[in-house]
Amino acid sequence: MPPQTVALAGNPDAPDAPDPAPPAPTIQIQPPVKTQLLSDGKLRIPKRQA
Repeated sequence: MPPQTVALAGNPDAPDAPDPAPPAPTIQIQPPVKTQLLSDGKLRIPKRQA
């Protein structure tokens, strides 16, 4: 507990931690999309945009 508090207080990543959190799911969604793009690329892109 104490080491984590010190780390969060000492590291500027503490406020940044919540920020990277939302992008994380987005990043995880992108890789599968790219995989699908490689598979049906043109088919997946119009469906995603539509």
